Amino acid sequence: MIDYTYYCDVCDKGCKNEELFNRHMSEHQKCSVPDCNYVAVPKLIKLHYDMVRRGKVTHQYQQHKVKFSV
Repeated sequence: MIDYTYYCDVCDKGCKNEELFNRHMSEHQKCSVPDCNYVAVPKLIKLHYDMVRRGKVTHQYQQHKVKFSV
């Protein structure tokens, strides 16, 4: 297992150095739904949005994690 110095919890992605981490973080976008604070790379934003539309998750946002409904 690789121990990354820089790690994005939201995307579950590790980076070898600060430059790569900053580049990754600069790709993050905010969910376009009003009052939703979810922030991630566009691929995860789309997945998040699609899951919300299907009713599988709510737009409640806590510590960079999507809250799944049971």
